[in-house]
Amino acid sequence: MTRQTKGIILQKRDFRENDRLFVIYTEDLGKIEAVCRGARKIKSKMAGHLDYFSVINFMFASGRNYFQIAGAETENNFLKMKADLAKVVLCSYCVEIVDIFTRTGQPDKKIFALVKELFTIFEETEKKNVLTFYGITKFFILKLLVVLGFSPELFYCVKCKNKIRPNKNFFNSILGGLVCEGCHEIRRNEEVMRDVQISTSAIKILRFAAKNDFQKLLILKISKPQIVEVIKIINTFLLAHQDRELKSEAWVKKIIGHCLK
Repeated sequence: MTRQTKGIILQKRDFRENDRLFVIYTEDLGKIEAVCRGARKIKSKMAGHLDYFSVINFMFASGRNYFQIAGAETENNFLKMKADLAKVVLCSYCVEIVDIFTRTGQPDKKIFALVKELFTIFEETEKKNVLTFYGITKFFILKLLVVLGFSPELFYCVKCKNKIRPNKNFFNSILGGLVCEGCHEIRRNEEVMRDVQISTSAIKILRFAAKNDFQKLLILKISKPQIVEVIKIINTFLLAHQDRELKSEAWVKKIIGHCLK
C-alpha cells in the first residue's frame, strides 16, 4: 500500500550502509520516520529532491519499522531563502522546534501549513532587517504553540479571571498568561518572581500575532523596543514548555545577538 502526500524534512541521518533515515512532517500523516533506500549513493535519483527547507511531493510505502520513500519530487525549493544565511539559520531553528514539539502519529494540517507559510514569507520578503525576520520566527513559535494547545491567556488575568485592563500588567509563563497588577501585588511567593512586566502595546501585538497570518504581521508598524519586548515574552513562554536545549539556538544568537542590544 502506498500513500501520496506533501512533506517537509525536519531531520535526516545516515542509516545502514547506503540509506538515509528522514524525519518528515507531512500534510496528511503528520510527523513520520521514513527510509530512502540508496539515498547515499552518488547515482541516487531521489537524493537531489530530499533537501531541507523544501516542500516535497512524496510517495510512501508501508514498512515494518519505518515508511519507505518510494518517490520524491520537489514542489518548491525556496532558492532565494536558501541563499540568505540568516534566513537559513532561523528556519533551522523553527524546524527544530516543530520536531521537538510534535509526535509521530498525530497529524495536523495546520502545522504543515504554518511551516510552509513561514518558508513562503521568507522566500518572498527581501527588504527587511534581520530583527524583523527573527520577530517572524518568534511569531511562528507563538502560532505553533497555539495550534498545539498551549495558547497563552492574553485577555483575562490567569489568577482572578477578570478582564485585563490597559494598566500595569505582567506575563507569567508558568501560569500561562497575563497577571493583572492587583494579583501581582498581593502575591508574595516564588510564583511572583516569574512575573515579567508587559506593556499594553506588547499585549496588543501578541493578540494580533496569534490570530493573523505573516503577511498581515509584516505590515504592522512595530518599533524596535516593542519587538524586543515581544521576543522576550515569547522566549519565556517557549522555555516554560521546552524540555531540552535547541541545537540551532547558538547559531541564532550569533546571527541576531547584536540586534537585541
